[in-house]
Amino acid sequence: MKEIFVPCPIFDKDEPIIVHLAGISYCDKNYRIYRPNSSVACFEYVISGAGTIVKDKLLHPQEGDTYFLLEGDNHEYFSSEDSPWTKIWINVSGPLITSLINTYYLHNRNIVHCNTEKYFREIHSLLVSTEYSLKEIASKISIVFHEMIQALAANRDTNIDISDDAIIIKNYIDKNIYNQINIEDLSKLIYKTNEHAIRIFKKAYGITPYKYHIYNKIKIAENMLRDTDLSVKEIALTLNFCDEHYFSNLFKFKTGKSPKEYRYL
Repeated sequence: MKEIFVPCPIFDKDEPIIVHLAGISYCDKNYRIYRPNSSVACFEYVISGAGTIVKDKLLHPQEGDTYFLLEGDNHEYFSSEDSPWTKIWINVSGPLITSLINTYYLHNRNIVHCNTEKYFREIHSLLVSTEYSLKEIASKISIVFHEMIQALAANRDTNIDISDDAIIIKNYIDKNIYNQINIEDLSKLIYKTNEHAIRIFKKAYGITPYKYHIYNKIKIAENMLRDTDLSVKEIALTLNFCDEHYFSNLFKFKTGKSPKEYRYL
């Protein structure tokens, strides 16, 4: 994992947009961000690779996508293990952000397939500029940010085509979250080989069907540990893991905590 941070000046609190942090991330398979009730909004452009955002449903930004999460939201996202993100980003706050997102009807969109790299690089350049005063830098960043939001709005209905086969596989996995699923079951649904079925799904969602299925199981297990009195063994059985020991080891590998540790956070 490598990150290059851009030095950010200290902006006046009354600026319409304030950049708190900016940089480029060369992620690895362990890259994961979690900011509950975030004090900043993040805007990121995926130069290469793939990953997942955890919202009401899982979102999968990949190469060529711009994604954003707003101030006050829970920010949770992680990179693909097989094809980690390289991305350029800014963390920002200020009234201009919400105003523009609402004005351009982007409040219900977290991902837009739109190349915004040039806007991020321009903002990065302005942050380290010695040519302008701090007030001029803040003003110019506001203009560039506005241009980027306009570009996102112009492309908000442009999506990467997701094949019918990928949707069939995803729907089947979503409906069978409590069951065991193997690749043979999935490939038969779309009359493809196992290898082809995996490629189709990964191209659409940036993750293999198995990892998608396991990730959803772990999220349900987290809810059960938080909201029920079911034992770890009962949760493992409910989610159709082969045994409690395997479930506990997998849970700790995915979350960094054992089920018992997670329950008592």
